[in-house]
Formats: sequence, structure tokens, C-alpha cells
Amino acid sequence: MHVYIWTHAYNAEKTLPRTIESVLGQTYRDFTYLLLDNGSTDSTGDVVREYAALDSRIVPFFNEKNWVGYGFYEAIRDNVIDRDCFFCTLDADDEYLPEFLEKCVDFMERFDCDIACASSQSVDAETGELLEGSNAVDYDMIIEGEKFSDEFFNYGPMLFTIWGKVYKSSVLRKFDYAYRKSMSYGSDTAFALEAFKHADCVGALSEKLHKYYISKKSTSFVFDVNRIYSIQKIVDLYCNYLRVKNGLTAENISHVYNAYANNINQVMVILENAELASEEKLAKLLQLIDHDHTRELMRQDYIDKPSKDFLIQNFQVFIYNLLDECSEAIAPTAVKICAFTGQAPERLPPWGGEALVSFALALLDAIGSAATPFVRRLLAKSSIIVSLNPGSLRFLREPISRVIDGDAAAALDSVLELLDEEIPDEFAEDFIELGSNLSAAAENPGAWLLFQKLRAQFFIEQSRFDEARALTEELAEMLPGDEEIEMLKRGLPQ
Repeated sequence: MHVYIWTHAYNAEKTLPRTIESVLGQTYRDFTYLLLDNGSTDSTGDVVREYAALDSRIVPFFNEKNWVGYGFYEAIRDNVIDRDCFFCTLDADDEYLPEFLEKCVDFMERFDCDIACASSQSVDAETGELLEGSNAVDYDMIIEGEKFSDEFFNYGPMLFTIWGKVYKSSVLRKFDYAYRKSMSYGSDTAFALEAFKHADCVGALSEKLHKYYISKKSTSFVFDVNRIYSIQKIVDLYCNYLRVKNGLTAENISHVYNAYANNINQVMVILENAELASEEKLAKLLQLIDHDHTRELMRQDYIDKPSKDFLIQNFQVFIYNLLDECSEAIAPTAVKICAFTGQAPERLPPWGGEALVSFALALLDAIGSAATPFVRRLLAKSSIIVSLNPGSLRFLREPISRVIDGDAAAALDSVLELLDEEIPDEFAEDFIELGSNLSAAAENPGAWLLFQKLRAQFFIEQSRFDEARALTEELAEMLPGDEEIEMLKRGLPQ
């Protein structure tokens, strides 16, 4: 059976010769090599021309701009690829071992497979070191019927990629290619899922016949605006595939969500290093969190507790690192993220008093007592308010905000204005404590004395007579004959 091999190359002058040589070195010789220079700005086009001149099986294509023009989707659509043939792809920095085609074609013909997958070996592109985590199966498999569901865990890693596989062209012509226009990442996985969905029989070879070179410079490690949408779309495509194959079991769905969790962790690393404003990074993180798939991931037991804790920790570290660089305008976004993780930031952002207090109150509304440590750190910003209870923050928000801004006099005025209101019992002691501390800080003896008298009255009303007696005696020594103090003393039991 004739095989069409496809490679599209963009600025791959250094790696493309290795890729081409691996194709020309195949022991299976009946192939056509469709080789596209995808609008390169280096000498990739010259490499394509030179090899095409050397071997007639190479058919060169050239796009003037990257991804503007031809691709293998168009080649399939326009019947450049025969209807009765096999098809495979190879990235412009990877290579196939010499027996890749021979063994895949033999497997397909012996077992009448629609697809044959060879295992892959990951290689560090910079060092040449063999890496763990290869897309591989432990033994040769024939996947058909119920095995598409039952063996999903074993062959699932092979669904991540388009390469390392030989496809019947008849399967590819059943495709819906609409997904690729919106997916900037994971289109390889989408392609593989679409192919497997339309296949009746798939063969998986355990032998590693493909080398996948991993480079941190590749597009997989670069953030773009559709990255988050793409990894969430992949979950939809997986579930659709499993539905078609009658494989929507709890175990299989768990595998899908484990892959999604891994994608989330990878996206956060890439997003953190992206050249975006901190506010924009937080907005993207919220897009990642505020989605049904992410909520489902955290709500169900699809991933184990250590993995879930690790994911939440990554969310928290991400937001903690960014808060120091963001203005208070991102507070609503930060609150939504904290509501998802169930925890408040470990550090205070460098905002003004009103913004910090509003943020703290929003956290209390969103996550309840889990925000208490954050409120305590807020109150610890000043000795004037450090002894207050977190529960008093809402009632005393204005004077506390002014204290944080360093304006004790304005904070005292704000507290004195509250004297015209009815002070709820649960906040009375903190109100008096704050007024007393502010009076001392503002060096206002009249106000300080007023709050000491209010404190003594509060002690009496709460039947804390020993404390009331000690305080009134102290005040009487300071102001002998003061009528209000004498009245307080008469209110004490003899």
C-alpha cells in the first residue's frame, strides 16, 4: 500500500535535514513525501528544494506566510492524497526509525487496522538525553469493539499526538476538521481523537519507532490567547470520543480529568512566564478556574487528594506572586480565584487602606473563616488595631482603613462619629478599644478619657465588676471629684 508522509516546516533549517533523512532511510520504500516550507524566514525553503531535487518521492510545497495557504487538511480535501492509501505525519524536528513504516504497514495489513500506532521515545532537543514520559504501550495491542473502552487507560497516551501513527486515508475523509480553526494547542490530540473515533480497529505497537524531540522553544511552551480554551475543548473532545465508543465509565473519565489537571499545571507555568501584564495573567487564571470542567475536576474524585492539593497550591502560589504587582482593580478577580481555592492569600497586597479592607471583607464573604488569617495579618499592620477581633472589621471598616493609611486623627474623627449611632453589643468592646488607642495616638486626652468612661460602663453592663472597679479607681485618682466617674462607682455592687 502506498504511503503519503507529511511534514510542514517553519524555520527548521537546523533540524529538518535529520527529519528528511529519517524518512528517506525507511526500509519501506513505497511512499510519497509531501514536504511544506510553511512561510519560513530562514533557509528552510532551500533545504526543501535541495532534497526534492535529490529524490523524486519528495513533493515540495511552499506557503508565503506561516499557515496562510496549504496544509495537509487541504491536501486531503483536494485529493492530493489518494483515496486508497495510508497517511502519516512527522514534525520537522523529529525522526522515524528506519523500520517505522514497514512495521506499521505490516501490522495494518495483517490485522486489517484502520490505524497503526508506534510507541514514541521522548528526547531532550538540547542535550539528546532520553526522557521519561514517552507515548508508549507496554505490549502490542489490537483495539476494537469493547477494547476501545476497556483498554483506554493503556492506549490513552497515544491519543495525545498526531505523529507516530499510520492512518488509512478513508478514515481521514470522515473527519470534521472544524475544530482546528479555534484550537491553538492540542489540535494534534483532536486529530487523533477524531481518527480513533472513526476507526473500527487500531493497532498499537510497543516498539519505540519514533523519536519526539522536546524543546522549550517550541510553541507548546508559549502562551497564546486560545491556550486555555484549547485545553478545555480537549476535555469535550475526549468525552465525545468515549461516548461514541461506549466508554464513558468513571475510570475513563478520571483518566481524562487527570490529563486536564496536568494541562492546567503546565498552562500556569507557561502563563507565569508569559510577557503579559500581571492583571492580564490573573484574568487568564480566572478563565482557567471559572469553567465547568475545572469545577467538576475539583468537585469529583477524578484525581487523588495529593494531586488536587498540588493543583490548589499552584493556584495559590500563582495569585500570591501576582498580587504584589497588581493594583486594587483586580480585587474582584482575586476574590473569585480565592473562592475557588478556598483559601486567602498569605501576603497582603501593597494597596491602600480602603482597598485592603474591602478586599478582606470580600474574602470573608467568599470563603468565611478561611479568610480570618488574612484579616489578622491586616490588623497586624498597626499596633492601634492589632488587638481587634476580625469580626469587627465590617463595622469599623472606615477607621481601620484610615489607620492603615497612617492617619490616626482622621481615624479618630471617624470613630467619634460612630458615637451618634447605636453600637451593637458584639462590637462595643472593639469600638472602645479602637477609640482609646486612637485617642492616645492622636494625643487627645479628652477623647481618651471619654473612651475610658465608656469602657468602665461596658464592664459594668457585662457584670465584669472587678475590671470596672479597678478602672474607676484609676480614673478617680486621675480626676478626683469627677461626677461621671463617681456615678460609675455608685453603679458597682458593694
